[in-house]
Amino acid sequence: TGISTFMPGSQISSRPLKDISHLMNTEIKAKIIKIDSARGNLCTSRKAMQAEVVASDKKEIFSKYKIGDVLENCVCKNIASFGAFFEVNGGEFDCLTHLQELSYSRISSPDEILEVGKKYKLKIINIDLQKMQIGTSIKALSPDPFDNISEFEVGKDYDAVVKKALDYGLFVELRSGLSALCHSSELSYLKKNINPKSFAKVNDIIKVRITEIDTKLKRIAVSHRLTNENPWQKFSNEFPLGSIIDGKVTNKNEYALFVKLGKYEIEGFLHCNDLDYIKKPEEELNVYKKGHSFEKLKIVECDIENQKIRVSLREAISEDPFKYYDNFKEGDVLTCKVTSIDTKGIYVKPEGCLLENFIKKTQLASSPSDQRPGRWTSGDRVDCLLEKKDKRKVLLSIRALEEKLNADALKKYGDSGSGKSLPFASLSDEINKKNKDK
Repeated sequence: TGISTFMPGSQISSRPLKDISHLMNTEIKAKIIKIDSARGNLCTSRKAMQAEVVASDKKEIFSKYKIGDVLENCVCKNIASFGAFFEVNGGEFDCLTHLQELSYSRISSPDEILEVGKKYKLKIINIDLQKMQIGTSIKALSPDPFDNISEFEVGKDYDAVVKKALDYGLFVELRSGLSALCHSSELSYLKKNINPKSFAKVNDIIKVRITEIDTKLKRIAVSHRLTNENPWQKFSNEFPLGSIIDGKVTNKNEYALFVKLGKYEIEGFLHCNDLDYIKKPEEELNVYKKGHSFEKLKIVECDIENQKIRVSLREAISEDPFKYYDNFKEGDVLTCKVTSIDTKGIYVKPEGCLLENFIKKTQLASSPSDQRPGRWTSGDRVDCLLEKKDKRKVLLSIRALEEKLNADALKKYGDSGSGKSLPFASLSDEINKKNKDK
């Protein structure tokens, strides 16, 4: 036709060409990929024609193979993070073997077991005629380690070889090709957030206990710490609740101390509320620093499953002043001494008790006009009603006492008519009746 067409450099060949002089003045086959009728331009592609030829050739080549065939003398051409590329039958076609198909053992890179230029045997595991790709495998040529997984039992201990140390755990090999994961949380009872890379090195032999076998996903979970005696259980057996033990402060935060207990490598939790019965917890916490030793601490909680032990200093060295209230019940009247005044109420101590209680402003009197903390001064004695007693908390109220006394007086001297039994209470009614009769 004599029509000139334009062929972009990217469409000249399926492979990049630095020099195209060998194509000059030669007849080639090209495919029209774009037509601009308005401008009279045609865009063509030699690459598209090559792709069609390659596709037809590959289709013919792939028809010779089937899934399960073994390919001999495949040369490793290139290695990537996700797998390796091989040249089959002297360049008949190339194929990819994915990282997961290289070995039953855990590997992070193909170059751990492969070398570029060397020949390997491959097994076809997938043929995709649409994408013109053949998937191959090396590990499929060897028996699956999970075929004889019945030799291993959950709950039993085995020696395993460390094959890989990662941030989240260790991959160990129970036997050739059979890997299992030991998570970082399963390495030690005592050391939390342990770094697996510092715990063991590659090719170290450690004892593990199988905790799970998933035959569907072909995964095994193991634990190293379970092969050792649980120090928390041992501690609990030797020191049951209520036992006394010594300790040394190893760390502290804004609300508690962490104490190493006795000869054990176990830390106990000492909350600031458990330091003293009477003194303010925050102030008392500032008294103790790292390295301080306690001669007596009482075990008040031991949670083996969550690895938590709570201790108390105040229960080990002093009597609980709250036992004062064991002699009283709700509704009893206590005589208290005012210790300090606040805009929101008053602080009082029952006579014979070391604990201070706060009475809110609303509980100071029945009448709102009398609910003024300023009515009292430090040292005043006042009667209060023990309105509520719950565990380690009591509620004292002057208002409740007034209401109780008023109710008792009304029951004894009057009725709900409020004052009708008093002299002249009915005088107004008699005057009204007399005026009506007139």
